[in-house]
Amino acid sequence: HDQYIQTWFSELDQSPKLITYRLYKTSFCYEPYLSRINNYNLRTCLSRFRCSSHKLFIEEGRHHNIARELRLCKYCNMNMIENEYHFLLVCPFYQDLRRKLLPNYYCSWPNTHKFVALITTNSSTLLKRLSSYINSANKRRI
Repeated sequence: HDQYIQTWFSELDQSPKLITYRLYKTSFCYEPYLSRINNYNLRTCLSRFRCSSHKLFIEEGRHHNIARELRLCKYCNMNMIENEYHFLLVCPFYQDLRRKLLPNYYCSWPNTHKFVALITTNSSTLLKRLSSYINSANKRRI
């Protein structure tokens, strides 16, 4: 068991894909959000977001061998990489959803610490609001 966990951490550290995941997955353990979000679709939506199994250009560009610095957000003119942080807390395209679903604390003057705190919250209410935001924002992209 210990060897598996050591291998898991080693592979996590060496993966260029999992830069964001490393910020909030700091231990090999069951994640409380899995049992705190009862709605299957919302739980799946948050799980995919956390595991980078989504349609953000940071991943889509990787699949098409586009250089990381060129994986810019197509939904705004901020000239920023469309990664999880940008999608969740920065992109103006989703500002109305953010105001409606997420507490102002996370959205005003966003930073990495607030991003990690939001993703790793154990609050059932906040987890439902977060997953609702991700779900609604993903639908807007279609």
